[in-house]
Amino acid sequence: MTMDERSGRAVTFLSGGEAFAVDMDNIIEINSRGGETFIPGLPDCITGVINHKGDVIPVMDLRKRMGQPPAEINENELDKTSLMLIQNDEDILALRIDEAVTAVEYDSESNFMALDEDSVLLGFINQPDGTRISLFNVEKLIDLDVKIG
Repeated sequence: MTMDERSGRAVTFLSGGEAFAVDMDNIIEINSRGGETFIPGLPDCITGVINHKGDVIPVMDLRKRMGQPPAEINENELDKTSLMLIQNDEDILALRIDEAVTAVEYDSESNFMALDEDSVLLGFINQPDGTRISLFNVEKLIDLDVKIG
C-alpha cells in the first residue's frame, strides 16, 4: 500500500485543543498517567520515563513536541490527561495527551488525504462535520531528529 492508498482505524485525541490520531496498529495501550520519573539531560519534549512491564519507556509531552502552549489545568476540572503507549517496530514511547476521544475509520478513497511521507503527519482524516484530524506518522513522531513544520 502506498502513502496515497491508506486505510485503517485510528484513535483520536486532543492536544492543545487540536484533534490528532494514531493508527490502532501502533497503540499498545492508553492509561492514566502516573509513576513518571524525571531524568535530567533528555530532549525538552521528553519529560521523563515510566516503567512498563519492566521496560523503561520515555514519556513525550505532545504539546512540547508540537510547539503548543502548556496545558492549563483548572482545579475544578477533572484532569483527563492520559499516556498513550505507541510503538513502531522496536521503539516504544509514552505520549502524553490531553484527552482520548474516540476511534475513527479512514480510507484514502473517502476521507483521508495523504501528506509527504517525510512529514510527522501521514495526512488528514476529514470528518462528516467538516473537522479535520491530523494522523501521526508514528515512525517520524518517535524520531526526535525529525522537525515539526
